[in-house]
Amino acid sequence: MSSNPDAQAGKRGDRVLDEFALHPDPRKLYSIAYPGITWGGSLEIVSTHRGSANFFNSLGPGDPAQGKSQGFSLHRVTLQDALDAGFLAKLQAKLPADDPRQDMDEAAYFDFIKAGCPDEETFLQEYMCEPADDAGAFLTFELIDGIKYKPGEKMELTLAELSACKNPLFLGGDIGRVRDLTSFWVNEQVGGVNLTRKRIDLQGSTFDAQEAALYELLALPSMRRGCIDNTGIGRQLVERAQTRFGTYKVEAITFTPAVKEELAYPVRAACEDRSFRIPDDPAVVSDFRAIRKETTAAGNIRFTAERTDAAMPIDFGPRPLPCTPANQPVPATHPSSSDVPFPQNRQIAFKADIPPSTRRYGHAGVSGPHRAMQGVCNGKARHLFQRCIGLWEGGLA
Repeated sequence: MSSNPDAQAGKRGDRVLDEFALHPDPRKLYSIAYPGITWGGSLEIVSTHRGSANFFNSLGPGDPAQGKSQGFSLHRVTLQDALDAGFLAKLQAKLPADDPRQDMDEAAYFDFIKAGCPDEETFLQEYMCEPADDAGAFLTFELIDGIKYKPGEKMELTLAELSACKNPLFLGGDIGRVRDLTSFWVNEQVGGVNLTRKRIDLQGSTFDAQEAALYELLALPSMRRGCIDNTGIGRQLVERAQTRFGTYKVEAITFTPAVKEELAYPVRAACEDRSFRIPDDPAVVSDFRAIRKETTAAGNIRFTAERTDAAMPIDFGPRPLPCTPANQPVPATHPSSSDVPFPQNRQIAFKADIPPSTRRYGHAGVSGPHRAMQGVCNGKARHLFQRCIGLWEGGLA
């Protein structure tokens, strides 16, 4: 039957719910499927885990003394269990003769599978039946699954398609060289939703190659702003990009604890209201899951990210940057101030939506390398400033 929960309604008899935890709403699916065995039959639920907070993780034998038994028996098969039962021999019988797995024994195959996972958490959950801990993760699997592109949805656009794009584009960039990736992430803003449109990951590339890839994206006609990692080796790249494209278009981001906190909450808000779309890629999911919110001994909030050899640490790098409030459109030039008053209703709209670090007392403003836009503008710049207001409000609609 269809995975639509409503397809279960009114159906009697045995049923099997496969990959139950990956369903968009497992609780609803269970609540409709369970009554179907009232007149007899069995209900089997098979799935990999999807975080400790997933409804699937609450099912099981339970404790009858506490009234928590759903009557299920629990069966668990890990990768090691499957290998002990002869899985590898069955797999090798189906593989081509030149497949490298033909020469592996069980231990080598176990290590092969583990090495292919983006991180330890993914391996334990996908292959060892150990649900990932949602208590320590800033973003739960439920939130991340809700913003992934659905099968068949068009995600990535070519440079030619991006050049023809009329909607605002925003860029986030995290700079690495040897161990960490240099990663550029482009979003298209459509009706208030940030759609991932292009990802470029470079490892071990020369700075010339990184610069060429970045400039190609910044030169796109609809590119409004690029927020680039200004920490460590990224500084030279940011400085040269600002010289070529202007500080109004290239914003330097230094990942201090305060900046990470400013970036973190808008990212989670975007996940909660589903105004962000990401590819269904294990490496991307792993990066988002790596974000941890910790409380120090002094009671301060700190955001960290696990660093692994398999993937770059997100460290609030290219993924969150394009979808934060800092990505709102900026004018092509800086309006200068004079005695033309800023409309009061516009002022309120600005103050309500820009992050606290960019607010100015008594007027609207945008801080950063592109200077503050005051609540006044001269006659020549007035039409440009009004256009900026329209773009800003359009992006917040």
